[in-house]
Amino acid sequence: MNIWERSERVASMALESGSLLPIATSSRVCSQDGIDFQLKVINQNILKKISTSKTQGNPFLPYDKDMFIENIVEHHVCLLNKFPVLSPHILICSNEFIEQRTPLSLLDFEAWCKGFIEGDELGFYNGAREAGASQPHRHMQLVKGVCPLDKAIMRGELEFTHKLYRHYELEPSQLFESYVQGMQELGLYREDICLPYNLLLTKDWFIIIPRSKVKDSGIFLNGLNYAGYFLLKSEEQLDVIGQLGCMQILKACSQE
Repeated sequence: MNIWERSERVASMALESGSLLPIATSSRVCSQDGIDFQLKVINQNILKKISTSKTQGNPFLPYDKDMFIENIVEHHVCLLNKFPVLSPHILICSNEFIEQRTPLSLLDFEAWCKGFIEGDELGFYNGAREAGASQPHRHMQLVKGVCPLDKAIMRGELEFTHKLYRHYELEPSQLFESYVQGMQELGLYREDICLPYNLLLTKDWFIIIPRSKVKDSGIFLNGLNYAGYFLLKSEEQLDVIGQLGCMQILKACSQE
């Protein structure tokens, strides 16, 4: 049984027991500029997430045993996201507290790459609260499915600052080397606390996106938004998306 098969089994049990609390409705497609953006509106489970974040502290030390999938490598554990937007949605967390804003390490890439086994995985990382991070404890994220912005990324059609690397295989040491190089070239790399950024990773490429702010027009953005998924607070925000355009919102929250 691989990691995704285990995650689906754990998710099924956690959903049945009430431990897993999806926070989004079914998807709606918003076609703009030849891209089929996926839009979701939050449900009432978001209130439980907000309440939990205020009272629980670090959710990864200790972690909810109902969310446990496996010890993916010596230094990292694989957990379900208790409040997923997409399902299954897994987290690769450091066993000990490491600040989310510090640079990723080779160990992080080695653990992260363990989740890429079927070819349709999408990894994303939120480096700092300004980039959408909800927790300060080091965690990389993985979901499965299409990346609506894949073609635009590969064609170089993004109208904001970024650094794109293509690869033929996920080799952790090469990814780490490119990551450090890209972060330095973008002026984001610091030995202690990096400047805010998002990182997206697929079997074919990874991209670093510097962030300028966490929201625009009331819409919060994390790394998943830069893959083409939007989580909205209300039906009214669908009108905002229609008026401003998804790509314009992404541009407003990144660096030109």
